[in-house]
Amino acid sequence: ADVSEAVYYTVQDGENITITAEGVYVLSGTAENMTVIISAGDSDKVQLVLSGASVANAGHAALYILSADKVFLTLADRTENALTVSGEFRQTDDNAVDAAIFSKSDLVINGSGSLAVSCESAHGIVSKDDLKITGGSLSVKAAKQGITGKDSLRIAGGSITVDAGTDGIRAKNTEDAAKGYVYIRGGALD
Repeated sequence: ADVSEAVYYTVQDGENITITAEGVYVLSGTAENMTVIISAGDSDKVQLVLSGASVANAGHAALYILSADKVFLTLADRTENALTVSGEFRQTDDNAVDAAIFSKSDLVINGSGSLAVSCESAHGIVSKDDLKITGGSLSVKAAKQGITGKDSLRIAGGSITVDAGTDGIRAKNTEDAAKGYVYIRGGALD
């Protein structure tokens, strides 16, 4: 992606950020009681770069991907990032959002920085489509499932640590027997 045309955001307490179009978006700063929302077109590819970003939310996802063709969550080199949810989830729309990172679209986690994901009452990372991890240092702590992809969970790189109350890594699709699989080709898992 062309980072020269990126849009830069510094997160602010209590102020949601909503991304509605294809492009590269770079997040930094520390904030509470907010959600980063991606609500783009069905053919839009969105790259969200975390560059020293820490978002803590209560009762709703820290990152909520409502729509896009594909989202690349890139962990910028030599940066530490965190997405945290405390408390019980309260629903804000028709979707049963129950994870610190909740995506209804394909999600790819890449880059070489680090990301700590924490969810006090439910799941860490959930994609209702395909979820791929190709890089980065990822630490997930969740009361329930750690990392879940509905259609697939594919891991090709990165250093991944999961502390989960139930399943550590999981894929499940009850509607299509050809989907709902876990594929691990690389990376370090703990």
